[in-house]
Amino acid sequence: MSLHGPRSAYPAAASAAIFLIWLGVWQGFAAPPDAISPIILIIVLWIPILPAIPLIFQGNRRAATWCSLIGVFYFGFTVMELVANPLARPWAAIGMFLCALMVGLQLRLIRSRPDQRH
Repeated sequence: MSLHGPRSAYPAAASAAIFLIWLGVWQGFAAPPDAISPIILIIVLWIPILPAIPLIFQGNRRAATWCSLIGVFYFGFTVMELVANPLARPWAAIGMFLCALMVGLQLRLIRSRPDQRH
């Protein structure tokens, strides 16, 4: 592990966890849907990133790559909510910022680690 690995891994993992918590609060409880249980919605929204967080915490570049790739789709979702749903604009704006921060920190982790095979 390089000298910069742990320093890059902790913020990257924390940003992914904070984004998922924010997404869960926003989509599950702040604007609960009519047809789907909030808990089921949170689980479905968390499935793509949640398993990668412990690996990102360890400095795994592939997990960080996966998280940044999926983060682009979450960013698109927040942009669509920002434009299409006036009631969700404050939630979407904060979610968009957190998602961009998450993707940026994942990319920082990917670039700071030496080329490794995990």
